[in-house]
Amino acid sequence: MLAARWMLMLVMAGSIGSADLATAQDVPAATAGQLPSPAPKATTSPTTRPIKAASARRPNARKAPAMPASVATALQEIGREFEQGKLRQKSDFFSETANTELTPQLAVQLLGRTLGDSDAMDGYIKWQLLSAITGDIPEELANAAFDAYRKAPGLQRRPGMEMKERIVLDRELRKAVDGTAVAAQLDMGVRRTDDLNKSVLAYRDELFSRLPSGMRTFEAALNDVYERCRAGAEPQSLTARLSGHATQWISRDASDAEVKQFAGMVTKLKIMQMPDYYDGVTKNDQGPGYVWNVRRADPNSGERLDEILQSAGRRLNGAATVDTTNTGRTRSTGRRGR
Repeated sequence: MLAARWMLMLVMAGSIGSADLATAQDVPAATAGQLPSPAPKATTSPTTRPIKAASARRPNARKAPAMPASVATALQEIGREFEQGKLRQKSDFFSETANTELTPQLAVQLLGRTLGDSDAMDGYIKWQLLSAITGDIPEELANAAFDAYRKAPGLQRRPGMEMKERIVLDRELRKAVDGTAVAAQLDMGVRRTDDLNKSVLAYRDELFSRLPSGMRTFEAALNDVYERCRAGAEPQSLTARLSGHATQWISRDASDAEVKQFAGMVTKLKIMQMPDYYDGVTKNDQGPGYVWNVRRADPNSGERLDEILQSAGRRLNGAATVDTTNTGRTRSTGRRGR
């Protein structure tokens, strides 16, 4: 049924698939007496617009160009890889299976449309689709590719972040003889969420790396980092790329005004207090039983944002001063539950 629904999305009205984005949650909510499954897709409200999945809407067949049958067949094959769990380790489908009908222009157009039944599937197909484009995104396609990045598939929130999940987790930990068994069940949900997010993160990372350097690209990347941290996903794979691209841009192409503006944005993100989540248990040193460890994703993990700020400081002939507090440090809740 999944394959049939997805294929319909590709061939509807003889055009590029642009079916309504699925809004059903990937996983069910926890019920009383059960540990929570991975939480639904993250929603955020930053001061600047975050990257998020495109709003559900009906396709416009008049505006969507016809898709060659060979391209539709290739996308179907990629979708089967995802459904069967035969996931590639890198974006190389079209490097191995060349398709002369899949031009860079068509590939970028497809990035702006919904190609999968879920965010995870959509991300995997688009990640492989990028292998049809050699090198960076051509300048004439940059605007469409940038828009696709801003509308990238969404992330699943890490289990142990939502209050309703914590109520269940606290209750189970309070009742448990062996708290590590409760933590192991939570870890299973975390691994499932990580699997769902893996292809989405890989797609976002790859697309960002191909976009032209500049203020709007880097601002979108900072929003991406913010959204990852809000979902409980560590951002190192993106911030490492961002640091490399941004430091070159700062030293070569950016104006002083742009450097100052961008450094201010980086500083603001770095000191933001991200939501925390439960991550394992430790023995309660103030009483019986166990307590939950609490962590939060750190936007400055690996000190990549510091690298950007140091580069900006050198460019402006002064050190960038920011709060270097490690917001990702582990701490204990100090309680067994409510």
